[in-house]
Amino acid sequence: MINNRELRRMAELNGAEATVGHLSESIEAGHLKPTDFSLRGLFQALVTNRDGTIVGNDVLEECCDPRGPRKVLSESAHTVDTSHFANVSGLLTVRQAMDAYKAEEFVFSALIPTMSAARQLERLSGTSQLGDQAQIIGESKPYPTAGFTEDWVDLPTMLKRGFIVPVTKEAIFFDETAQVLRRASDLGYSFGLNKEKRAIDCVIDENTTAHRYKWRNSTYATYQTSTPWINSKTSNALVDWTDIDAVEALFANMVDPNTGEPIEVAPNTLMVAPSLEATAMRVLDAIGIAYHSAGYPTNAAALATTAGNPIGRAGSKYSMKYSIVSSRQFAARLATDTDWFLNNPAKAWVYREAWPATPSQAPVNSEMEFNNDIAFRFKISEMGAYATVDPRYAAKSAA
Repeated sequence: MINNRELRRMAELNGAEATVGHLSESIEAGHLKPTDFSLRGLFQALVTNRDGTIVGNDVLEECCDPRGPRKVLSESAHTVDTSHFANVSGLLTVRQAMDAYKAEEFVFSALIPTMSAARQLERLSGTSQLGDQAQIIGESKPYPTAGFTEDWVDLPTMLKRGFIVPVTKEAIFFDETAQVLRRASDLGYSFGLNKEKRAIDCVIDENTTAHRYKWRNSTYATYQTSTPWINSKTSNALVDWTDIDAVEALFANMVDPNTGEPIEVAPNTLMVAPSLEATAMRVLDAIGIAYHSAGYPTNAAALATTAGNPIGRAGSKYSMKYSIVSSRQFAARLATDTDWFLNNPAKAWVYREAWPATPSQAPVNSEMEFNNDIAFRFKISEMGAYATVDPRYAAKSAA
């Protein structure tokens, strides 16, 4: 915890503006944490007269104690400047909220890449692949004209989300710093949790259809058991390497919808509920696989062959082929927690973003300050939507 007297001394020696700059840089760099500060101490050190001198404790009583001669902060603002205090206090609460928003357990939203969006409705346009169009041309014969087919995917509408955190005069006067930071942290975490759930829903395609694949004006569920692609396999519980190999076989048969040519999928992520996480580790980390011929072990002529794990991570050329991703939120969003998914998230989905989670602060001396005794407020908002851009890079297995 920063000593309030030392903080005020720093402001008196260097000036409030220079002190704010130093504190802001230290907070942004992570050298100082929000919990190192006191709202009351910041107020006493950073509220200044119009000539730049530090006002100190007297103005705290005037601004925040309703028994004082000046009952609202805006009245004292005619003679003092509270903007330095509001700037640092706002930065602290924003930092606390943003740290919670980016909590390490939000693993699925971190997997899906983000693309900037300049307009609400967007179409990923292109042309289909030509396939094998290199024709033999006889001597003196004309070259054929190569034709292209228009191809497109429509992306879903983006939605705006956000919240406002107010800091009241009472919170400053009674120095309720911990409560303010806890509130900011709770709201930031809730904001990040909402985005994480939307990412999971986009992957599993069970709880909403807003993210679904809209290809050439037709909307498709992500996981199909027949044309135009097959990427869903039933009766395929995750038990051993053969179950993953069965899904790899689906990818091996995946073809370009326009040419029928094979496409290279290269799945790299195995998504499971926590109840299957140990099984997934065992399957991938197995040192070897034993193959027994018919009649083993009673038949002396039967063979037992041991080989390295063909899809595993231990000691083979396929080392680290898949990463395992799991979370309790993933299990909660699934209808059946024995389902598991193999995919390449960077190619299957995207988060289309008008703007990222962006903090802003209300100006001091606002109407809310007069009417509601709110000393300052900060807001965080973001606008975006998850979308499936190509389900051929994802597969689902059910037990």
